[in-house]
Amino acid sequence: MAGSLPRELNSRSHLKAVLGICWALLLFFGSWFAVTQIGFSPLALPFLIAGGYGMLLLGFMGHDGTHFSLHENKIVSSCLGILLTAPIFPYMVMGFTISHWNHHKHTNTNEDPDSVLFAKFKNLLTRSFLARPYSFWEYGTNTLRLAVGVPLPFKYQFPLTAKELQGLARVNVLLSLAWGALYTWVAFHAPQAFTALLAVYLFGTVLSGLSPYIEHTGTGVGRGVDTRTSEGWWWDFFILGNNYHVEHHLYPTVPFYNLKRVHQHLKREGYYTAEKYLSVGVWDTYRYTLKKYPYPLNAS
Repeated sequence: MAGSLPRELNSRSHLKAVLGICWALLLFFGSWFAVTQIGFSPLALPFLIAGGYGMLLLGFMGHDGTHFSLHENKIVSSCLGILLTAPIFPYMVMGFTISHWNHHKHTNTNEDPDSVLFAKFKNLLTRSFLARPYSFWEYGTNTLRLAVGVPLPFKYQFPLTAKELQGLARVNVLLSLAWGALYTWVAFHAPQAFTALLAVYLFGTVLSGLSPYIEHTGTGVGRGVDTRTSEGWWWDFFILGNNYHVEHHLYPTVPFYNLKRVHQHLKREGYYTAEKYLSVGVWDTYRYTLKKYPYPLNAS
């Protein structure tokens, strides 16, 4: 059974956080720039993949921000999450956040918002191209409701006041609109760059859309068995430890840059046994996105 962690595994490092943020920004914006310069040729493919993972990683940075892992101050950490996800227009992280805290509380049950949302998509095609846009709509709607003070239908409450949540949601909406306006300007004044952005977005939509299925399909209900960890250099390189999802669910406040160390600690302690869900490598991980693995939706 997973117990308490050594203190250093739950400690924050501003330097590591900044380096991770820089890597996410480089993947997304650097790849966008590269595809704009190269155009659509086989040479652009590695940058499209990297840009798609950059989009996914920016989402993970926002996720860490609203888990209060980017900074000791909860408001500052949340604001960093909003700032880092704003370029992924029209994604609004505050609407995701309220849903996500309930996901942690009720993972893989009929009270888990992710189960209700992602169980709708049954095969690789819809999971690749529809799951993420649909989730963006849900999170955007949640954020707009928060911004105007309409209560959300979730049982488990986010640990900030209603006034603080409303303020963060309003900041989220304004920043999202600003980035939407910027992308609209790019579409009219730099169409080649906008086309490259759409291509990066397409890869990001697929990679981020498949992420929930990698993490939860084929898993059960209960602490330690309701999600999956994915081992491999590919994940460590592109998403900086966010692949250690069992560890994240066990210890949600651990920053992304410590999750691999937590994984190694648990393995040394003999935590990983046959009933724990662990994939190794690209194919063994992405196979859980196929139709034969439904997203869990179990009665709690």
